[in-house]
Amino acid sequence: MRPTRRQLDDVDVPTLASARLSRIEFEGRILQVYEWGPTAGAAPHSVLLLHGWGSHAPRWTSFIEGILARGWRAIAFDAPAHGRSEGSRSSLWQFCGALDRVIQANGPIDAILAHSLGALALANRLADVSSPLPRAAVLASLPPDLGFLLDTFLNLIGTDDDFSARVHARFTARFGRPAASFDSLSLAPNIRTPVLLLHDRDDDITPAAHATLIAPQIPNAALFLTQGCGHSGLLRDAAAVGAALGFLDGHLRRPA
Repeated sequence: MRPTRRQLDDVDVPTLASARLSRIEFEGRILQVYEWGPTAGAAPHSVLLLHGWGSHAPRWTSFIEGILARGWRAIAFDAPAHGRSEGSRSSLWQFCGALDRVIQANGPIDAILAHSLGALALANRLADVSSPLPRAAVLASLPPDLGFLLDTFLNLIGTDDDFSARVHARFTARFGRPAASFDSLSLAPNIRTPVLLLHDRDDDITPAAHATLIAPQIPNAALFLTQGCGHSGLLRDAAAVGAALGFLDGHLRRPA
């Protein structure tokens, strides 16, 4: 629950410098929000972007450039305890709540793109039919479930089976459900928004096999696979950007 704060890549410096900045409150902490392009009243479409664990909003540079080239408005924010937002702890629930808060403050939102843990947070929101839903969404590098991510972390730090079992037990005790029960596959049938699943065949964090498994379970989903980008590299990949924005083009140009 304590993410590291990613350093700004040189390629993202101009993106950050050109943003209009605002700050909103969420659960007693401040979220940093960024905006590019036309203002809300002047933009034909507004697109929101949500980063993954340990990342930050300017990482979306390639997508933001494509959004602006279409004359649309781009909005992004740093999740709690990420980037320039306040806090030292975060979680899937913090991502979900912050996403709702930013939509409330900056809506209406026509489309949402999200990566990794951000994609799992967005999937939770899309499956909640009581929430205002976007007209289209892109889920990039969507993880199977929180249990998978927890095991990835435990393997990374080299824990043994007994320690890992105790961590999972603590998770269940704290949140009332096993980590594996917070999964995207069970959410899939309830997602009615048109969705593009964007994944790399060589993803070293979340396997592409999950994207091919979940795509048929979402009533209105398409799948686009890249090659050789890895988990986060597809955010810089021209083919991935083109596929995602082309998908949004097709849905946002239709009558609402």
